[in-house]
Amino acid sequence: MKNIAIASSDSALDQAIMFLLQDNYHIFNIQLNDQLANSLQNKSIDLLIVDLKSINPESMGLIQIIKRLQPNLPVVMLYDLKMPEKFVVDFFQMADLMLRKPFSNQQLINAVSTFLNGSQRLGNV
Repeated sequence: MKNIAIASSDSALDQAIMFLLQDNYHIFNIQLNDQLANSLQNKSIDLLIVDLKSINPESMGLIQIIKRLQPNLPVVMLYDLKMPEKFVVDFFQMADLMLRKPFSNQQLINAVSTFLNGSQRLGNV
């Protein structure tokens, strides 16, 4: 079963994503902090979902490190219109998909399925 890591500070969003995807994927939360290496020690990640509300300069650096270690790791970033302006270019460079909230359940299911079943890159939705 493929592993999806969620980095978010919104527990309601986390639970909704877990409920939506739990039948087909193993889903777990990670914290984008200095304990990240410990939380990933015995886990592999096949897809990373990041809620941009949980991002700060330090956590952006951690995502960049993860991407360097796993260059083929798909990253789906969830954002709303309150996206921090100073990071916009970095977000679009790190993300394989920027998914604007609110999004439909089907949009997320399609994106996850596309990445984890070997289909092409999606771009921005």
